[in-house]
Formats: sequence, C-alpha cells, structure tokens
Amino acid sequence: MNKLGRLNIYFSFFFLLTFPLWLSAQRIPMTSTGGVYTIPCEVNGLKLNPILDTGASSVSISLTEALFMLRNGYLSSDDILGTEYYRIANGDIVEGTKIILRKVKVGDRYVYNVEASVVHTLDAPLLLGQSVLSRLGGFSVDYSSKTLIIGSSGSSLTNNSQRASNNSYRNNNYNNSYSNGTAYMSDAEKVAHFEKKLTDPSVDNSKKFAYALNAANIAYSKLGQKIKGRSLALKAAKYNPYSGKPYLVIGKMYAGSGTICSNGVGTGFDAQQVVWTAIDQWKRAIYTEPGSETARAAQDLINRYTQYMPSREDCLRRGLQEGVHYTVKCWINEPTKVRFY
Repeated sequence: MNKLGRLNIYFSFFFLLTFPLWLSAQRIPMTSTGGVYTIPCEVNGLKLNPILDTGASSVSISLTEALFMLRNGYLSSDDILGTEYYRIANGDIVEGTKIILRKVKVGDRYVYNVEASVVHTLDAPLLLGQSVLSRLGGFSVDYSSKTLIIGSSGSSLTNNSQRASNNSYRNNNYNNSYSNGTAYMSDAEKVAHFEKKLTDPSVDNSKKFAYALNAANIAYSKLGQKIKGRSLALKAAKYNPYSGKPYLVIGKMYAGSGTICSNGVGTGFDAQQVVWTAIDQWKRAIYTEPGSETARAAQDLINRYTQYMPSREDCLRRGLQEGVHYTVKCWINEPTKVRFY
C-alpha cells in the first residue's frame, strides 16, 4: 500500500473516532443583560432565561417564578421537598424552599430530577448552576463569542479552563470592564473601590456611571445595603441622564423589599405595596431610554410584577381608592399612586 493510501486510512479512522464528539457538541448563544449572561432553557416545559452562573452549586429561582409555575401546572405539591435555611452575602440567615425540577432542557440536552432552591423574595435572580451544568456531558464558555458549548465529552475542560470560565463570568458579572482589578476584593472592598473612583477628577462621567452602577448592584444584591445601593444608582443617573439602567436597578431593590417592609411576613398589603414604587421606577426607565434593551427589560418586569400589586379588596379595606396618592414608607419612603390588580 502506498503512503497516500495509508494516509487516507489513518484519516478515515481518526474521523470515525472523533465524528461523534464533533456531532455531540452544541453551541448555545448567550445574551448579555445588565452585565450578566443569560441562556435559553426549559424548566418542566416552561421557557426561561436564567443567568449562567458557573460558580453556583445549584439552581435558584425566585418566589415569582415558583408561584407562576405552581399556578400554571409547571410545579406540583409533590415537587416541594421542604424548608431550608441558608446564609446570604450580608450574613443574614434566610428561609427558602427546596424543590425538585423534574426536567431541565438546555439546548437539546435533558437533565432530570434537579434539586433547586426557591428564594423567598420576588426579585431573586434565576440562576443556572453546577447541578445542571455538570450533567450536560461537559461544557465550556466562550465569552468572546457569547456562547455556551455543551455536550462534548472530548472538549477541553481541565480545572484551569473551568476556572478561567468562572473568573470570566465573575469579571463580567457587574457590567463591563470597569470592574477590572477587583477580582480578589471582597464585596465591601469593591464598593469602596468604585466609590473612590467617583471622587477622582481624572475619571470621565461615562466611567463614573459604570463605577456607580457596579457599586449600586453590589451594595444592594450582595451586601443587602438597599439605601446605599439606591444612593449610588441615583449618582449613576446623574453621570448619564440618558440611561434607564439606574431606575431598572432601583425598581428591583423596591420589588425585593416585600419581606423587609412586612416585618418578615413577605405577603399581604405591606409586602405588596412595594410593587407600586418598583413599577414607577421601571416606567421611568422606559421613559428615559425608550426603545432600548433596558426599556424592554423594564417592561418585562412590569408585566411580571403587576400581578403582585395589592388587591382591590386589601386597598378598599384600608380606605384607599384607585388613583389616590399614597406614600410607601419602610426604607423606601416614596410617594406613588394606588393601583389595583
């Protein structure tokens, strides 16, 4: 047999060995939204777009998604395993509910019987973590092309490459390159670092906007400092008065304050009144940046949270007529108008 014939045989053999691996790999486009990356998936048949968090150990969903899924048949009482307690970033111990997700679809892969946590706040992010990712037959993340690559057992997923993916996510987690140099800081140190940048006269307003918004996100979502987070978001709005992102963030802070403003109850009028002020902020985001991705995100939040406004019965019981002015107190302390769901 001549050399060309042997070469053809070697190539054919190599192709047959590796073809299943090439065929099995799947590239899933990610979407950058508010500084994080989301991917399309289905949970018990419901289409969702969770945040890809390679550093999270499990799947986490908010009370919003859980209630919707229960009401619409995507979850049943048999899927609820019980109560769990966990520590959040500011050190508080909070209550959650452990559930089973019977089927999670990512791309064309299915993962069955996934344990997940329901966080008892309305605005908790939907996170897709390792309890699903580790069962996809290998995965990697290409942030340059905004792509999740799954299902190839032949892909290079060494500890170093996995760590690089996690670090890349962390560096992008709070909105762009202005977080450089903070990867090894604590959350409190990051906020202090960004605040210091705001007082630097050599830093232009576009960068100060990003610093302030990063600090606002960390302060409220990681440290539980909602008043400080709001103050920083309002500073961001001054640095860029044409962006709706600060109001999107403030709205999320308000929507997530139901438990605090109801003395830990989390339901009823005192908890639901915060939705009025949240929707006010999201409407302001739409008005400030019409037609943008931010405006679309704000409208999506309005559509999701309108159902959690106080009911007509609760308002009338308190002598509140639709359209009258009302001040939501608690830490929010902002005027709004009464609306019924």
